[in-house]
Amino acid sequence: MELRQLEHLLCILETGSYRAAAAQLGLTQQALSKSVFQLEKQLGARLLNRGAGVIHTTELGAEVTRRARAIVSESRELRREVDTRLGRFRRGVRVGAGPSVASNLVANAAIKLNSEHPGVRIAVEGGTFYSMLDGLLAGDLDLLVSIEPDTRSRNELIAMEHLGDEECVIAARAQHPLSRIGEVRLADTTQFPWLLGSGMADLMKSVENTFKEEGLAKPSAHVETTSVSFARATLAASDFLCILPYQLIALDVHAGTLAPLRLRRGNWRRPITLSYRRNSTRSPLVLKFIDNLRQGMLGPSS
Repeated sequence: MELRQLEHLLCILETGSYRAAAAQLGLTQQALSKSVFQLEKQLGARLLNRGAGVIHTTELGAEVTRRARAIVSESRELRREVDTRLGRFRRGVRVGAGPSVASNLVANAAIKLNSEHPGVRIAVEGGTFYSMLDGLLAGDLDLLVSIEPDTRSRNELIAMEHLGDEECVIAARAQHPLSRIGEVRLADTTQFPWLLGSGMADLMKSVENTFKEEGLAKPSAHVETTSVSFARATLAASDFLCILPYQLIALDVHAGTLAPLRLRRGNWRRPITLSYRRNSTRSPLVLKFIDNLRQGMLGPSS
């Protein structure tokens, strides 16, 4: 069994076809098929099944794939480490960051690391836990900082650490009628239109429960979006309300364009998680970045 055969297997599954994988790897489909066939022959079992144009793993193939991801990831890490020792590669830190943590927690950790190690290369990729998980498994990312994922989406190859909680608030423009009230009741918010974010199901369950306890229906979206920039711009120019992590509007609050409503009852929290490959070798720079994240995980103040 050769490392390249495992890489070929993973590429087929990631691209969804022999044709796309062959193009990405710079091989012919025949050469790629032969590579996978040789791997199956060496293991004495079929790893991939093809049906209705869809490629999927056999039961054994799923286990081999899981182990292959770890092996390929560690191989890439070893290559980087050797290149670093020989001066062929300047080691840095590669971080995946969710939208809310990127704007403050990860940014501050990166600034601090750069001040302590001038010239260090820090690469930050934006997205969600789900969109960046493959990059973490493949070794393209050292760390992933995000909202804690659904337990069903966790992977046994990934270790997770709870960093703390982020506060979510009802945000509005600074001159909004409710922004001028010392203490806002949830009932007061029902008089205004709502802008709600997609992909916040867990948070909205908590919001729904809080409104229900007050005898109110949960907020109904007049506008729905996945764009943070759109949400901030819409809030600043209208009387819309939106539930957002405080860190996403911290700079707007400082600039005097947005404000968190001071609720009599409300404000919600979501757990922030640090994820990394369980058996990976983390460099001193990566460990320092993690330490900066831990130190910087302080609750926001409104």
